[in-house]
Amino acid sequence: DVNYCNSNGQSTADEYIGNVTLNTINNNSNAGITSTGYSDFTYITTDLDKNLTHNISISKIWTGTQYNEAVSVWIDFNKDGDFEDAGENVFNSGASQSTPVNGTFSIPLSAVIGSTRMRVSMKYNSSPTSCESFQYGEVEDYTVNITEPSLSNNEFSLNEIKIYPNPFNDSFNISLSSDLIGQELEVTIYDLKGRLIIKENPRLNNYVITVDNLKSVSSGTYFIRIKDTKTQKFITKKLIKQ
Repeated sequence: DVNYCNSNGQSTADEYIGNVTLNTINNNSNAGITSTGYSDFTYITTDLDKNLTHNISISKIWTGTQYNEAVSVWIDFNKDGDFEDAGENVFNSGASQSTPVNGTFSIPLSAVIGSTRMRVSMKYNSSPTSCESFQYGEVEDYTVNITEPSLSNNEFSLNEIKIYPNPFNDSFNISLSSDLIGQELEVTIYDLKGRLIIKENPRLNNYVITVDNLKSVSSGTYFIRIKDTKTQKFITKKLIKQ
């Protein structure tokens, strides 16, 4: 329900965005000639893991003569309705005839978990700003879903820690493998907005967390992170409250 500023190219007769690729997004717009200079693709979404580096690629299309085009990308990481905060301009490619243009970016730890807006802008001859109506080019908006870090090679394996049942009602079990017994673990649970719900430090073989403070919270999706405070290994999983 966040309202974002308008941005568009006033003419796409000579150039427009041909493709945006990011994770599972691989969108060929191919409608730039009849476009108003703005394309709303917010129904197209992909997950972006905080623990990974993400590759983005933008292709340019010319209807005739090739001109120098600049490309910029923004993501509203704190979901405040603008792209002005530090780190939200995730990609810039100066004016050129190169296509596609590619780059990488990471998600800041402060980013709010959940869906938010990504804006891709291509402007003739100079770099665009996030809330600009410019003469030649196109702007496209997408949705990205920021997720907690997932399992990687140097983290806990799925065999070392089991979480059940999932979905749950008011409690669930955390079962540790024998080599983890006695380790100093930290268990934290967050909602989709990144708010801390529970923080525990279990040291038992079959530890049961009773989530009494979620009884008054609506059913939905949460994230649990279990971390070894000594080795810093961790695992993050999605929890569903019935």
